[in-house]
Amino acid sequence: MKNALFVTLALTLCAACGPPPKKPVPDAGPDSSCGLDCVAQDRYGLTVNRCFEYTDSQAAVSPPSLGVKVKAVEKLEGDQVALPLEYTRGGQVVMTDYFLLGNGDLLLARRTFQPGHSVTYKDGSGNIVGTAWLKALTASGENFTTNTNADVVVPDPAGRHSDPTVFTVATAAPTTSEKTVPAGAYPDAFKMILSETPNHGVDPRRVFMPGTGFTLFSSSFSDLSSTTAQEYRLQKIRDIGSADGGPAECGF
Repeated sequence: MKNALFVTLALTLCAACGPPPKKPVPDAGPDSSCGLDCVAQDRYGLTVNRCFEYTDSQAAVSPPSLGVKVKAVEKLEGDQVALPLEYTRGGQVVMTDYFLLGNGDLLLARRTFQPGHSVTYKDGSGNIVGTAWLKALTASGENFTTNTNADVVVPDPAGRHSDPTVFTVATAAPTTSEKTVPAGAYPDAFKMILSETPNHGVDPRRVFMPGTGFTLFSSSFSDLSSTTAQEYRLQKIRDIGSADGGPAECGF
């Protein structure tokens, strides 16, 4: 009898305690096999070795007026990793943007100009955090602002300094002309109006097509206020080294 009671009690206690709780599966984070974040890179058109070729007129030209190439991930200060976007004219680098992809957002970490000018966007502790260009689900009719510190490097004698900076992006519907470029028509694209106070070479206008990238933009490739921005229109996209993209370097 005692043995029966003991067995019944043991079974009751085991039923009450139940199976041990399952440990939560750790979040593996974004798929970084293609660089930083494959989903975000696909949205922004930032596939490594992808080449965007632009014309500075209404029609396609040969060779292109400008080549913009997505390069392999690079490590910046503080082990911050970024995707470089290199702008070339006639084989000469005129500007490089270094992008972060945080939670699916596109952030400009650094912009370098030629020769020897650069701006890097940091927090109050000197960490590279970038300034927001696009959010993961940005569409037309939005506004967002980043307050940051711009670490500005210029050749001597001006030297290096830090500027408290306000960076603002407003999105809007593009005009018919802005939606149509030599590469084709992009009816779902939207326009970005960018401003920066103080100005460190911001591009005043870009047109973005999700899943493709920037189909039109204006840039001076300079942090000098006296330099006028030039408009560039997309004429071709190719993946260098692929069967369709060929071996030719971007912009040739």
